[in-house]
Amino acid sequence: MKNADAVGMTYRALSSAERNQMYEIKEKGREFLDVVDTLGASEELELAKIRLEEAVMWAVKHISS
Repeated sequence: MKNADAVGMTYRALSSAERNQMYEIKEKGREFLDVVDTLGASEELELAKIRLEEAVMWAVKHISS
């Protein structure tokens, strides 16, 4: 893998289906974060939110790579 690819310097055109998949993943992530926000505050919940954001990022990277 080229360094430019590793850091996202180049982009490829996404299909309509791929754009829809990315939107769906992000929407589900937002919905989950909204639920977590109703549970209060704790170190565990902050970690859950960080990991969820990471999971969404990796799923989107999979689609867009």
